[in-house]
Amino acid sequence: MVVDATRELPAGYTPVLDEIFSTGHYLDSRVTPYYEAMYKAAKQDGVTLTPFSAYRSVARQQISLDSLVNAYIAEGYSREKAQAMAEKQILPPGTSEHSLGLCVDIIETDTDFDTTRAFRWLQKHAHEYGFILRYPKDKEAVTGIVYEPWHWRFVGTDLAPKIRKSGLTLEEYLQQNGYLF
Repeated sequence: MVVDATRELPAGYTPVLDEIFSTGHYLDSRVTPYYEAMYKAAKQDGVTLTPFSAYRSVARQQISLDSLVNAYIAEGYSREKAQAMAEKQILPPGTSEHSLGLCVDIIETDTDFDTTRAFRWLQKHAHEYGFILRYPKDKEAVTGIVYEPWHWRFVGTDLAPKIRKSGLTLEEYLQQNGYLF
């Protein structure tokens, strides 16, 4: 399932969730075992894939968006400009993959994530566990979202290697293969 600024969650959609280890973060119960296996494999290589954000309810998504809008307003932007800027980073409620329970934001502290060992490890191995980098660099025009090297989306172990090999975004790959119109 793809959700974005133009494709909303189905009314009443609620995934069945499982907690990632004991982190307080949750993923769709079908995805959690893949993330945990990826986490353990990375750990064996000396890399920690710290989950920062995973499933977010529609209500939580609204709080996150409102918080960023208010931060931009505090910087002096108009409400309209602040809203537009915020929606390039946090999608409106009902349009975020976080509400699907299929993605996880992974972080390391005090550094740009795309310069970390964790990012390099994910670039090399995430597809083996069904995950793709969802918002790649220089693809904002396609995805509608700024580059987010920490945002990894589960698409399955069959599809992830194909998308990675293609070099396309999820939207581009699905459209090119007749799944999105």
